[in-house]
Amino acid sequence: MLAVIARDHPIKLSYLIASLNKHMSRLTLTFLFSISVIIVFGQKKYSGIYQTNFPAYGMFGETLTLNCDSTVALNFRGDLMNDTSFGYWTVNGKILTLTFDSILHPKQRYKGQINYMIKRNRFYQITITKKKYQELKEKADQDSLQNHTDLKLSSYKEFKKKYGTTMKNSSGKTGVQYFKKIKSTDCKENNR
Repeated sequence: MLAVIARDHPIKLSYLIASLNKHMSRLTLTFLFSISVIIVFGQKKYSGIYQTNFPAYGMFGETLTLNCDSTVALNFRGDLMNDTSFGYWTVNGKILTLTFDSILHPKQRYKGQINYMIKRNRFYQITITKKKYQELKEKADQDSLQNHTDLKLSSYKEFKKKYGTTMKNSSGKTGVQYFKKIKSTDCKENNR
């Protein structure tokens, strides 16, 4: 069809192709710019200082500092301990990932990666994934068959709810621990 148009209207076809190229270039640039802005500034909205909503066992607290340059410092303190682990942070959708640098800081408390689910500007640690739950359930089922026991796991939702709690005090009261923002960081000011 383009061959017929090109033969009958050579000037219009070249104008059409040039127009399409120009339009596609603008669309591509707009798309790439939008994605860059979302990645750079979307992540920066999380920059700031976060603190756990209660100290575990009444004495162990953590402070999370997400810097504008995507570096992270996670401070653990309580009962004569106070240490900080360093690394990098990224946000992918609703998941905050902390990756700790154990090469530069081999003796730090936290190593590898820790993932948090972002809900209402709070960070909840992902304690067990559905895949790991399935693996655990399969092992429990195998053990029940081999040892003639009646070991049953609750549903993933119930298991996660119970497994994801932390002791609030030494009396046995538990709760879901999360990081809440206590101070925002203005990344625009830091870049000046």
